[in-house]
Amino acid sequence: LYYPDGTIIGTLWGANPIALDVQTNFTNIYNASFFQFAEYKFNKDLKFTTNVSGTLSLYRYNFMRPTLLSDGYLNNFGSHTSTLNYNWLNENYFNYTKSINNTHNFTGLLGFSMQSWRTEIDSYSGRNSATDAVYTQNAFAANFDLTRTGTTETAHTLASLFTRFTYNYKSRYLFTANVRADGSSRFAKDKKIGYFPSGSAAWRFSDE
Repeated sequence: LYYPDGTIIGTLWGANPIALDVQTNFTNIYNASFFQFAEYKFNKDLKFTTNVSGTLSLYRYNFMRPTLLSDGYLNNFGSHTSTLNYNWLNENYFNYTKSINNTHNFTGLLGFSMQSWRTEIDSYSGRNSATDAVYTQNAFAANFDLTRTGTTETAHTLASLFTRFTYNYKSRYLFTANVRADGSSRFAKDKKIGYFPSGSAAWRFSDE
């Protein structure tokens, strides 16, 4: 594991596990989020709700294997990756509830929402910098590995209109109907909007 003069051996038929401690391997993650909510009641049966939320995250990774860990054919090697993710959501909807003599119970909902997602990635990789003292990618600028260096950006959006109606009789017979229409940037050009209806019915026979 060591030379006769006491200096550590970087590679000896593979990486020396003691020497691995000298390589740079840093990961930093930053996250932020926010949420705002408001509600307005028109009367005891009808109210309007709106909310806005968003998240932001930044992932940064730095790696460098110094010359000490060279396998005899390559000098130092380094890489850096930054990934930025952010998204936001806005929801707006009306809620209506009505009960008649605690026998006939109705609820209705009508709403609209918008969402957006975005990811940006920067990756850099290089070899054979002049010094092991600098692990950031500017040290490798003259010898970037172009097969592992580049940028990527992706994004998509979604807009939705939705409604729901429920009815129950004495909480014994229950009916629900839902309809939503989603418009997505990921849908085909000639089919940007999809319609998704659903329904359900139930009988609570234990209340008979």
